[in-house]
Amino acid sequence: MEDATVGLIELPASFWRSAAVAHALASRDMSLLLREANQRGVSQTRLGEAVGLSQGRISETLRGRRRITRLEVIERIASGLNMPPEARVLVGLAASTPALSPTPADPLRQGQQEIDDMNRRELLRLLAVAGATLAVPPASASVDWDRATEPIKGAVAGKAALAELSDLNTHLWQLYTSASSKSAAYPLVRNQLSVLMDNLGKAKRPDERRELARLVADLFQLAGEISFDASKYTDAAQCYTLSATASKEADDFDLWACAMTRHAFLGLYGHEYSRALPMLQIAGNLARNGSRSLSTRYWVSCVEAQALAGLGDVAGFERAMGYAEGVHELSAPHNNGGWLRFDGSRIAEERGASYVSLKLPDRAEATLTAALQTALSARRRGCVLSDLAMTGAQCGDAARVVSYGNAALEMAQRTRSGVIAQKLRTLQPHLAPFASVRDVRHLNAEISALANR
Repeated sequence: MEDATVGLIELPASFWRSAAVAHALASRDMSLLLREANQRGVSQTRLGEAVGLSQGRISETLRGRRRITRLEVIERIASGLNMPPEARVLVGLAASTPALSPTPADPLRQGQQEIDDMNRRELLRLLAVAGATLAVPPASASVDWDRATEPIKGAVAGKAALAELSDLNTHLWQLYTSASSKSAAYPLVRNQLSVLMDNLGKAKRPDERRELARLVADLFQLAGEISFDASKYTDAAQCYTLSATASKEADDFDLWACAMTRHAFLGLYGHEYSRALPMLQIAGNLARNGSRSLSTRYWVSCVEAQALAGLGDVAGFERAMGYAEGVHELSAPHNNGGWLRFDGSRIAEERGASYVSLKLPDRAEATLTAALQTALSARRRGCVLSDLAMTGAQCGDAARVVSYGNAALEMAQRTRSGVIAQKLRTLQPHLAPFASVRDVRHLNAEISALANR
């Protein structure tokens, strides 16, 4: 390692696999991470230059006198240490490094960032409240909650009120699925979560508490979906974990299985397929205890197929995806349009994406092209286009890369979807063989610029 070189710090792969670094990443302990890098021979001066901190701040951090918690500082550390994608995901960052070139301040972007930060703070508060509420037993009839707590606006009880809350949950899922920008639904989701948590904390009857727990589990899956689309993977994981806890209290196996499946999908998204499989197996066991009329078990199998494809298991992939096709044999309605939306219509695009993972571009192109002819949401269309661009890269077809890549880019810019953006960032390393093609270079630059918009 050349300590005097200005720029990113290059650490060996063994550094990121070490137990100490794994612990630092899992606990987001940047002090420990920097200390490990320092012990590998990276000087304090060099660390400061690479991550944009003064040597004094680095020194205090290495001695454990100061903690680093601000996300933008963690991002600078990740970039300066050239953190690999799987490590970035562990600390809650997007898997790819954003473009480092400075850009002029954009008042609209700054305003949106302030709104995003406020929403995240409120989500973290709700997560803390939910965790505490679900951890304590139901309220005893001997406790005077009106005297023990401040009056809570919107607190309701009774079958009619619970039905109204359930209807609002359904409406929020409909709003989310129809919105081109998924974050638009978040303020309403946040308010509804507050009302549900207020009621759950005051519920006395077991049946009322179970129903409120079900509604909380339902809506935390939606909050997780919104966080996932915004590339806030740690927040999404926390939402799915709490959803699973609430689903267990509600004794709803299908809802519980879906929470576990969504959590496992984060592992797929970070290309940690072997870690996702055990969670999917648990989800499958839960789904088998659920309703035979619902499509839960088939959705779990579809996601499991994607994990097996990521591991290169062609036979396992075909077996799991074949089982998922069984959804077409179910009588309608077999989903609820909210936390369970799997109806088999996504199988073609998921199969095509899996063929991309298996490096079978001809099969992938045929399957994805057919999927593109169906009615897809903007986000799903963007993902299919990104996968088609990848088939072009795998076949050495620059024209296909540019055509599909630019179409996916337009979708990412229009929807501000982190899912499409991440798909495109996954494409970037595969653009290197086409570096001499001007249109490919332009596409690569535009993908890098997504992080600054």
